[in-house]
Amino acid sequence: MKKHCWFVLFLFAASFTQAQTKTKEPIDSSKYAWLYIYRSDKMDLGLVKYDLKLNDSTLCTVRNHTRFIIPVKQFGPGELSAEMEFKIKLKVDLKPGEKYYIWCSLNPGIVVSNPRLTLAKPEKGPKAFEKAKGEINEKLNK
Repeated sequence: MKKHCWFVLFLFAASFTQAQTKTKEPIDSSKYAWLYIYRSDKMDLGLVKYDLKLNDSTLCTVRNHTRFIIPVKQFGPGELSAEMEFKIKLKVDLKPGEKYYIWCSLNPGIVVSNPRLTLAKPEKGPKAFEKAKGEINEKLNK
């Protein structure tokens, strides 16, 4: 009986170790449009946050010191939006394999601030994304 228990325990440990060492398959970047979303770390209204949506589907919650890399499979014309006092929209035309740098910030409003969404120029977007503070959050939307 003891030998049987040790054998079962050994099999469990071996299978657990094998499951832990499996690596994730790399993502084929040509099958996704890549959204690099970041918010600057200005001190004004630093606690204010809002949801960023693509075609009414929430991608992430934007706040100071946040950066996101989000691969999406929704190609063609679409709309990024965020809403607080007013709904702000940014039209995008997503293509597979392309990178889009979205700078998120705030505009003062009548009662509360409103989101501002800007599609950064290709030559400035990567530098601004790297310069923005905060841990990079990667989300996979399949």
